[in-house]
Amino acid sequence: MTALLTTSLAMSAVILLLLLLNKILAAKLSAMARYRMWIIILIGLLIPFRPSIPVPYGPVQLPMSFDTASISAAIDESIQYEAPQALSLESSASPEAFPIVPSADKPSIPYSMILLGIWLAGALAALAYHLRIYGKFAASVRRWSVEVKDERVLSALQAAHDSLGMKGKPIAVKTCEFTASPMLIGFRASTVLLPETELAPDELEHIFRHELTHYAHRDLWMNLLVLLVSAMHWFNPIVRLMAKTIRTDCEAACDEAVIAGNDTEKRRRYGETIIGFIGIKNAMTPFLSTYFYGGKDSMKKRLASIMDTGHKRRSLAAFCALVVMIMTLLSGNVFAASTAPVGTGEYIGEARAKSIALEHAGISEAQVTFIKAYLDYENGYVVYDVEFYSGSTEYDYEIDAVNGTILEFDRDIEYFSIPANSSATTDAGQYIGEARAKSIALEHAGVSESQITFIKAYLDYDDGYVVYDVDFYSGETEYDYEIDAVNGTVLEYDREIEYYTIPSGAAGGNGASGQSSQQAASGETGYIDEAKAKSIALYAAGLTESQVGYIKVKLDREDGGVVYEVDFKKGWTEYEYEIDAVSGKILKSDIDYDD
Repeated sequence: MTALLTTSLAMSAVILLLLLLNKILAAKLSAMARYRMWIIILIGLLIPFRPSIPVPYGPVQLPMSFDTASISAAIDESIQYEAPQALSLESSASPEAFPIVPSADKPSIPYSMILLGIWLAGALAALAYHLRIYGKFAASVRRWSVEVKDERVLSALQAAHDSLGMKGKPIAVKTCEFTASPMLIGFRASTVLLPETELAPDELEHIFRHELTHYAHRDLWMNLLVLLVSAMHWFNPIVRLMAKTIRTDCEAACDEAVIAGNDTEKRRRYGETIIGFIGIKNAMTPFLSTYFYGGKDSMKKRLASIMDTGHKRRSLAAFCALVVMIMTLLSGNVFAASTAPVGTGEYIGEARAKSIALEHAGISEAQVTFIKAYLDYENGYVVYDVEFYSGSTEYDYEIDAVNGTILEFDRDIEYFSIPANSSATTDAGQYIGEARAKSIALEHAGVSESQITFIKAYLDYDDGYVVYDVDFYSGETEYDYEIDAVNGTVLEYDREIEYYTIPSGAAGGNGASGQSSQQAASGETGYIDEAKAKSIALYAAGLTESQVGYIKVKLDREDGGVVYEVDFKKGWTEYEYEIDAVSGKILKSDIDYDD
């Protein structure tokens, strides 16, 4: 939709320029040259996408920085919450405390989709309107037209056919009582329609040569192209104005071909033939047809072109066509000028992305403890992910890699330890081990092993460091720890008090029920088990369990429904899936490349 709207607006400037220069071009260029230039414009409007053409631009205009104090206050307020009423372990694990809520898709409709729907409805309505008119007209012609058998008329048609060097049998000719002017209709079986009027031999010659020239030039197909473009850009009045001008230029180009090489007297007589249809009753003139008499508005322009015997320069016509083509190609770059990258490189670079993030956050480089920026691909856009710490706050920025626009940013105030700037060893023998990681987490939380219901620890790789992720439950609180695998430092931890089903029977757990997690998940609650959730995620990723480094499955509540969160890695690729615990449907998926 963005490409369509910006192209329509940019091409409107080109159309207006051609319309303003129309009189000047009419004196210098042939009618056929002007007519063909419109084909370039129509194709440019029909295909709204343009090749990327590098052009030097001015510096990037950065958005105004936010008030960091107000943001900090908002964050402080947002992390204050009231704990829900305490739940006993028995009630927490029961189906009643964690009811099965059928998953329901409730997609929010973005404004872009609403805009797309409005545009599509308008385009289909415009197209249907003209096709309906043409269909009614064609049906009336089939019913009320009469095939011409007059030898005088047929001889004139044959003569015009032969004089234009056309091969094969001449197209059909019929008379129709509701046509006020000769016209050509029909794509598969073209027919010349004549009004029920007595016509002189030279008038028949002019009419047939004109309509057969339309047929030879394939102007009906040109009219179809104009119709499609007009429907696509139904919201643009300049396109509708262009469509009327193209129709006039089409008739003028046909007139020019018919009278080529004729003297002034024959030109005058041809013009009189057209004028002879003035004042005849109005008639149906569908979009997908030609019209010998184009109406009073275009008559003056056509007659001036008919009587013009001046020499037209082909070189100038070629130059003008080239200029129109270049303007059409460059129309896609008009609106990118204000946000294009500095310099000649395609991306702004990591250094520029970092400076944009720091300036927006209102922080100098000296105040930053740790920073990194890397190129990523997000929702069809190439972006820079910039992350840094200042004091107790972590900042995450997502910046458009081409124009430097801040697409998304986030600030988290939490407990963490900033990683040292040395890479962790990869020798497994120097890691502290799962047991030590668990004890560090329990000691930090002030919880004894007898107080926990479930605990698990696994080795992970995060932001270039080897860590232990330790998760456990105590009462109605869930604890998540991230511990440096080499020196045992608590890098990050989190506590959440929420309604959840506590897994039982896992390693390190002291659940009273003694059931397996599979029994707890499926036998009593009706949920699919962890193994099933795991297999669904692996199948979606096209992997087997032996191919992944680790796999983590967690039962959680999300937007009123119960889901399994399945995370695993293969090499540098991290996979995250959210699966409906009842139906097994994949609700969300994300694939990320971790450096």
